[in-house]
Amino acid sequence: HAMDTRGTGAFVPLSFSAKTGEPTAQSAKARLADREKFNRIRDHLDGMLTDMAKNLYSGEIDAAPLVPNAGKSPCLWCEYRTVCRHADGEGERTPLKPDDPFGAE
Repeated sequence: HAMDTRGTGAFVPLSFSAKTGEPTAQSAKARLADREKFNRIRDHLDGMLTDMAKNLYSGEIDAAPLVPNAGKSPCLWCEYRTVCRHADGEGERTPLKPDDPFGAE
């Protein structure tokens, strides 16, 4: 409640009980992660960081910008463009909707 003193759900989309001020069970169950889910999130992020570190350590530092479906490359606004010398259209990635790595196993 520190950031949302009136319980509007502006920062965390929950419904609060008028009596207790606590999140309602239905609201909390749908939107809050339990300890098990937090553990899956942590494990997933640990794996991602480990993979990134291995790639960097082995010299894999190629520019692979994420280009949205609209096709405007983020390189247009990147202040490092002259350093990485990325060629438009090469090695670019498009956003994919991944499987939910945090869902139940």
